[in-house]
Amino acid sequence: MKLIAPMCGLALALAFSLPLFAAAQVPPAYRATALPFDSAKLVINNAGDVAGTAGGRVALWRRGTGLAYLTGSGEQAYLGDMNDVGQLVGSSDAHPTIWQLGRQPVTFEAGRYGGAALAINNQGTIVAMARAVPGEQGPRDEYFIYKDGQRNWLHGLLPWAINEQEQVVGTLRGATQDAAVWQGGIYHELPDQGYSLARDINDKGWAAGGTSSEITTVYGAIWKGDQLETYGLGYANAINNAGVAVGYWEGARHAMMYSGGRTYDLNTLWDNSGWDGWSLFFAEDINDAGEIVVIASNEANFAQQVLLLSPVPETATAAMLLAGLALLGGLHRAIARNAIAPMRTI
Repeated sequence: MKLIAPMCGLALALAFSLPLFAAAQVPPAYRATALPFDSAKLVINNAGDVAGTAGGRVALWRRGTGLAYLTGSGEQAYLGDMNDVGQLVGSSDAHPTIWQLGRQPVTFEAGRYGGAALAINNQGTIVAMARAVPGEQGPRDEYFIYKDGQRNWLHGLLPWAINEQEQVVGTLRGATQDAAVWQGGIYHELPDQGYSLARDINDKGWAAGGTSSEITTVYGAIWKGDQLETYGLGYANAINNAGVAVGYWEGARHAMMYSGGRTYDLNTLWDNSGWDGWSLFFAEDINDAGEIVVIASNEANFAQQVLLLSPVPETATAAMLLAGLALLGGLHRAIARNAIAPMRTI
């Protein structure tokens, strides 16, 4: 019986929100550039570099130079994160690895069965995983911060991201599975509606993820310290230093944005000229310039394509964003008129 109400609520949400998606008639706020990546882990930094995998190989894309491979063919590699310096972290042949264009890869030990680097900040502090058993990640794996050759274990936390203050955000391991922030050996549980997950944290300490009172219905969430802002249906994957978060709505397979107390469907904000039949279904990451890496899909042929969404007109500088002017001029007007759900604060 508990599933009936959430499903009815989801149906009503779809019924009321989908007409709004179609009705918006405003200039596009983003232009799209196709990127040569597989639809797997994607990261964009504040230099506008995009990291991902192409043909199963970890690779880096830069404007003007295009794609550069950082791993070889047949190498078992995984991408975890990239910082603004252009350092990529992940794993190669089951060892935590750091890659940087023009330099030899660096590996470090995680334990008897290897592991992977999951996140890195601009100071080079890394969040990593040590496998408890050979093979894939599992519930008994352990996590640690790797800095200056030393490990600091994160017992009890499933980590996702680290900021410049070495705050690590993730989910508490155990029965509750609540979002939490770790700093200096202390865990701080974030407020939620009953269940929560946090996937990213910016340099202000604001976290992004999702929260719910029922497992079947998740709402985008931004935590500004102990203040929880809940948005429309969906889940936030990433947040920039202006507090703009992006993610997805699994029920409608739409890429979403959460900003300024409002929820947006990115499908109403991009210039899809030349992309007939394509829709944006997953937003992976956003940088301080408002550039977003998304995955688009074509339902007619089941194809997928990674796209870089760039603001139109281009935002001025990251400094203006950090001053609170997250989206400027025509971009701000186009986005503001496409909101589909208000914010709720608790």
